[in-house]
Amino acid sequence: MSTFHHMGVTVSDIRASYRFYSEVVGMREWDQSKELDVDMGNEPDPVDRQFIGVRSEAFNLLTNNEGAEIKYAHLQSIDGNLVLQLVEYIKGGGAALELDHHRIGSPHFSFFVDDVDTKWQEIQGRPDVKVTSEIIQIGPEMRSFYVTDPDGVPVEFLQVMR
Repeated sequence: MSTFHHMGVTVSDIRASYRFYSEVVGMREWDQSKELDVDMGNEPDPVDRQFIGVRSEAFNLLTNNEGAEIKYAHLQSIDGNLVLQLVEYIKGGGAALELDHHRIGSPHFSFFVDDVDTKWQEIQGRPDVKVTSEIIQIGPEMRSFYVTDPDGVPVEFLQVMR
């Protein structure tokens, strides 16, 4: 049996992505060691305490990436249904993918909001968020719009109207 643990996304700037997913999306920090009652053997970054640094032979073997060094953080959606791991490669990272809905392997995230018009207005006041669509009526009871995160991952804000 397998159960879902988290979704990981490699990012170019963990601070910018952390800010986006916490401030714009509304996710909150999730402490894996505390929540799962495990000792990961990793220490918080001395400068940015919310990020964990990893550099180990075990990680190199796991990711098949010799000499890799990362920072990561976990965020959880308000409803608790999604844990998102943000990973920034400090050493050993690769090139960026071309992300878009029509590209195979590209992820997108969708988050429910109570009022899509209010969320739209909130986003319009943020110069650090790229809006990629207008508010669209996608069904008789659903409206949404898209933005991208700092690395171009599509993020949808969706309202179900009843």
